Amino acid sequence: MASISSLYADIDQKNYKPVYLICGGAELLISEVVDYLIAEFQKDSLSSINVRQLDAEEVEPDDVIEEACTPPFFSDRRLLIVKNVDKWSQAAQKKLLPVLKNPPSFTVLVLIGESPAKLQTISTLLRKKNGLISAEAPRDRDLIGWIRKRAQAKGKNISGPAAAHLLELVGKDLRELSNALDKLIAYTDKTRNIEVKDVLDALNDIRTRSIFELTNAFGNRMLVTAIKSVRRLLETGESPLRIISMLDRQLRNIWQARVATQQGKSISDLAEIFSTPQWIAKKFATQSKNYTINEIKRAFELLYEADKLIKTTMVPSEDILELLIIKICSKQDMATTANNAGFLAAEE
Repeated sequence: MASISSLYADIDQKNYKPVYLICGGAELLISEVVDYLIAEFQKDSLSSINVRQLDAEEVEPDDVIEEACTPPFFSDRRLLIVKNVDKWSQAAQKKLLPVLKNPPSFTVLVLIGESPAKLQTISTLLRKKNGLISAEAPRDRDLIGWIRKRAQAKGKNISGPAAAHLLELVGKDLRELSNALDKLIAYTDKTRNIEVKDVLDALNDIRTRSIFELTNAFGNRMLVTAIKSVRRLLETGESPLRIISMLDRQLRNIWQARVATQQGKSISDLAEIFSTPQWIAKKFATQSKNYTINEIKRAFELLYEADKLIKTTMVPSEDILELLIIKICSKQDMATTANNAGFLAAEE
């Protein structure tokens, strides 16, 4: 499976393959390469006339085949983009095989689907034709590099510590990281280098400060501060499920640090494991001392329970989150509820 950079190369060289299948859940990366492709096509043809976008949830395979076989208007080629093809059944996907095996010479067909497992019928064929493109988000350990590379493409040099700080404040969602980076670039204006102070100054709002306070208070088991931070985040409109996600990410960092330090790993080893500056690795190591392995396991169970309750019950999210913080950050509660997997539901 080729990387998304290979598709950019094809676009730049105007060396298009007849059919592409873009698989993966990195919505930002997919939307950017599709926008780039559309822009290139519209340079050479009559505006949007020869660019067509369809949604597989709204059309049938026969509609796609008909569109693919429709000649371009006063141009050598046309672009047909079909998203959500993984929503089709395998039987529906098989209907496309004839046109995928022998595509019209005048059409560039781009199929998009999030789940590779649901696209085996199409992906098996397009893998052989080198038209299978991976659009997965970078791994957690590669995100700092992704931020720095993206900043460099925009004419900026963001330091490793600054990129790590941005990641810690914003989280690993690519679109949110991209938006925060754009805000940071605009804030620094003509200054080429971006440092930690710039990140703190540019993102110095209530929501960002509350995220930082929450993850630190959670790691250090500072009960009152953590609850206040949760309340402030909810007041700014932050999603309860995103708060759960933040806590889950912080707990995973603490767990990894706890295991690594028990294995005798040094701070420099931790920095390499996390792909972060040593000062961040040291913070995780310090916070990991506040939790035993059993407490970390129990905290993961509580996070799962809270996530499920928010999604499936009418209990106010603020109540669920506050109870979650109390149960995790209070050492007494963690001890007395260690074998009570259903305590959150019992508190409804």
